[in-house]
Amino acid sequence: LKGRPVHRSGPLIRHLSTCGPRARVIQQAQHVVSQTTSILDAIPNEQYGQTLQPFNASIGGHVRHCVDLFQQLIARKPGQVVHYDQRSESRGGAVETELAAARAVLTELKGRLEALGQQPDLDSALDAPVQVAFMDGQSFKEYQVSSTLGRELSFVAHHATHHLAMVHLMAQQLDCAVDRSVGLAPSTAKAKAEEESRQGRP
Repeated sequence: LKGRPVHRSGPLIRHLSTCGPRARVIQQAQHVVSQTTSILDAIPNEQYGQTLQPFNASIGGHVRHCVDLFQQLIARKPGQVVHYDQRSESRGGAVETELAAARAVLTELKGRLEALGQQPDLDSALDAPVQVAFMDGQSFKEYQVSSTLGRELSFVAHHATHHLAMVHLMAQQLDCAVDRSVGLAPSTAKAKAEEESRQGRP
């Protein structure tokens, strides 16, 4: 398997085909977490935290960042503002340098998403108000935006997908095989699935 991407059978977006509109918010987040976990299975521990060029970053750094965003959002306390651009205390920590720590936190995150998806009134849960803060790249001052849990969970999953695309390239540089779907934007996955369908591929 080394040196070539793993190809799985079936349409790349089949896992979303039977979900209701609101449940897909949870499903997509779970999909991103599963893809992140699959990367950990392909990377040796000694290379997980290694800084790679020309990326000037490590796979562990990207994973830690994605985990931080999910955790900030899901584990927030009532009324707590989500500060996306606030530098995390976990930078350089075990989640960024050790596979076991990363797996543990991803397992915890998976459990939180499952619990959220099992809420009896999922619509109300996803419509819960959330206040998020971003940093202005010129003045470096924060500004806040009113949002909802569902919208922000969708944003974090979408943002993480772009980081996984970079991780996919880094894994290839290390000659580690990862699933071809890892890091694909949903629109790209849809286009690929439609092309495979036109060509009669399973």
